[in-house]
Amino acid sequence: MEQFGIVLNQLIGMGVMMLIGYICVRTNVLGEKAIDGLCSFILKVGIPLIVFATAVSGTTRHDLIESGQIIVLDLVMYVLLIGLFTVLTGVMGLKAECGRLFRGSFVFGNVGFMGLPLFMALYPDRGALYFALCSLVDQTMMWTYGVWTSKRIGEDGRTVAATDEGGRESDHREHPMLVVRMARRLRPMLSPALVAVAAALVVIISGVRLPADMLAPLKAIGSTASPLSMVYLGGLFALRDWMGILRKPELYVGIVAKMLVLPIVLYMLCMGIPLLFGFALDPDIVHTITLACGMPTMVAMVMFAEREHNHPEYAIGMVMGTTIASLFTLSVVSYLVF
Repeated sequence: MEQFGIVLNQLIGMGVMMLIGYICVRTNVLGEKAIDGLCSFILKVGIPLIVFATAVSGTTRHDLIESGQIIVLDLVMYVLLIGLFTVLTGVMGLKAECGRLFRGSFVFGNVGFMGLPLFMALYPDRGALYFALCSLVDQTMMWTYGVWTSKRIGEDGRTVAATDEGGRESDHREHPMLVVRMARRLRPMLSPALVAVAAALVVIISGVRLPADMLAPLKAIGSTASPLSMVYLGGLFALRDWMGILRKPELYVGIVAKMLVLPIVLYMLCMGIPLLFGFALDPDIVHTITLACGMPTMVAMVMFAEREHNHPEYAIGMVMGTTIASLFTLSVVSYLVF
């Protein structure tokens, strides 16, 4: 119950900070450019710094090996999510592009903005390491399956190439050199957060101990990422037209399935199945994956949809609707598993 109290306090705080962000936009303290700037700072500076600085603080190679099972559990989570929402898309009769966006919206959770602060509050010593290891799987899945779910679909059922601002089709011609082609395909995955994760893993594996005086300012700057993330989300509520999503039945089906039922099922599988084979998983890692499974829609889905000119308002609505719901669903899930 102590861990449930930590999660509940964090969620209440997140709700207050989102309200502050909403008020700031409504009173013109922050404008759209400022909100966009916050998002850029969070993704490119705040999260990478806090992940790197916290992950390398006292973490050993032994800790890294012990925590490695979270990668396997993260993969299991994605298999369950993709399977479940592929079935639900067919059962509800969601067609083409909206069906894909529905799947992407509920497969990918907002672990960076909402999950990281929860992990670090629950597990100050290893929360950032858990996030770093999950990021290896998350980034790979997001830039492959996630991008696919945001693609437009033509009349022949095939995906349609994105267009530039003038409405012209982007240049996707293949370069004759294999190395260049592979580099172009992998380049989008090279996000600041993933670079920070890779750098942290190199430091941990090498056994290098970075001076505390160097890590302290990195942590101080990175610690602003959590409150600014909530301010950013609150600002989006004020800036975007998202109320239409509340009339979509798939929103409520997805919330119940992904943010309530599946986290509990995943928790029971992770705690029960290993016992049949005579071993047990680390409870902290199981709790982390359970919370990750119940996260609201990842903000990156909006960015993908806007880039592809593919129903961005639908993706925005999913982010907004699931974010509000998460303040309640994560409380319920935490109460049941902790």
